[in-house]
Amino acid sequence: MNKFVIDTQALIKFLNGKKVISDSVESILKDADAGKNIIIIPSVVLFEICYLQEKGRIPIALKDIEEIIENSFNYVEEKLSLNIIKAALYRNCMTD
Repeated sequence: MNKFVIDTQALIKFLNGKKVISDSVESILKDADAGKNIIIIPSVVLFEICYLQEKGRIPIALKDIEEIIENSFNYVEEKLSLNIIKAALYRNCMTD
């Protein structure tokens, strides 16, 4: 089973039934719904969803995502940790 990290835009569009960024991303998400992939939802994506819903810009609410995470093995939350931040900063420093 493959694992993929999702961003806010792709998750919102997919949950709204709209065309996701590309056919391959759409296929990955549909395969997750069929139990073939695992989608990792970073905590920052959850925060962005809260913010956008609070501003009335999206119909998806945090409770919707929470329900998906709780009821599916194929959608998991990745908590933001200091190690993740360090890894991202290190990678960015290495590419500059």
